[in-house]
Amino acid sequence: MAFGRAFKRMLAMIFIEDIPLKMVCLILAVLFWFYIDGELTDEREVAVRITAADVRLPQGMGVQAERDLPEVTVKVRGPRRRMQYFSSRDIQVNLQDALPAPVRGPQQMFLRRQYFSAEGVVVVSVAPTEFTLRLTKTVRRTLPVQVTTAGSVPPGYRLAEALAEPREVSVESREDIEAAEKIWTEPISVRDRTEPFEVLAPLAGIVQAGDREVPVVCGEQVVVTLKIVREETQRVLEGVTVSAFVPPGASMVIEPPTINVLVRGPQEDVAPLSNTDIRAYVEWPSDWRLQGPIGKTFEPRAVQVKVFPPPRLKVSGEADPALPTVKIQGRLVKSGSGG
Repeated sequence: MAFGRAFKRMLAMIFIEDIPLKMVCLILAVLFWFYIDGELTDEREVAVRITAADVRLPQGMGVQAERDLPEVTVKVRGPRRRMQYFSSRDIQVNLQDALPAPVRGPQQMFLRRQYFSAEGVVVVSVAPTEFTLRLTKTVRRTLPVQVTTAGSVPPGYRLAEALAEPREVSVESREDIEAAEKIWTEPISVRDRTEPFEVLAPLAGIVQAGDREVPVVCGEQVVVTLKIVREETQRVLEGVTVSAFVPPGASMVIEPPTINVLVRGPQEDVAPLSNTDIRAYVEWPSDWRLQGPIGKTFEPRAVQVKVFPPPRLKVSGEADPALPTVKIQGRLVKSGSGG
């Protein structure tokens, strides 16, 4: 009986008494479990491809063959939770100190774990620890950029201009590129485009050097601005009447009374035009004062015609950007007293 009572007492102490304190202990135990689980370390091996950019060679020197650059296995250690999502993209490579004095020809490169780093983890080892790299002299030149487009703009539009900024870039090659004249952008599609636009364009990895296509390296990108405009047509309209804007009490004679003009604009706007759709006019000169008897005349003079062009159209002289001139002569038809 005494044992039974003691056993019941023990169960009461474990499951019934001091419930708030037991809840606090349970919560703390769960928190500690999550913390310890997160801090438990794990190891992982990832494959990292070495690139020429990682070697950071001096100007005028490059890797003879990209295939000489190995894929290395990097072992890292870190929190288990961090390791779950870790990949080769998280590793930074800096091999600048691996070749303190690079020269042309075969080079023995030794890899140390200090050349590899990643946030929140420790690099444990790298394999292989050495490999042979062949270096060669490179040629660097500055070439103008030629924009390459793909596709066609819709009917009624045209590609008026394609400009790259910067207009020149520096390229590097392991072969002679003295005969190269330019470097192209990768093709930029203008299909279905009707408005000007800008795009960040990579450069092609080859240049034309005489009859050879030579691979080059250029880390730059250029901003290309493509100007797409409506395709314009032009047409001469003959016999456009020139109107006279005269003040009350005056009249004006215009010689010749009609002119020919050149109209430019979109095809759909120019085609249906007639000579009555263009409003041409001349104005009464400001120095012809409206003072004097009826019949007073003013010396003839040449003035340039002005026009009210229809929307989206440009109007000019038939063979000259300027509008034609006509000769005008003014006359008072009633006695005036204005200034």
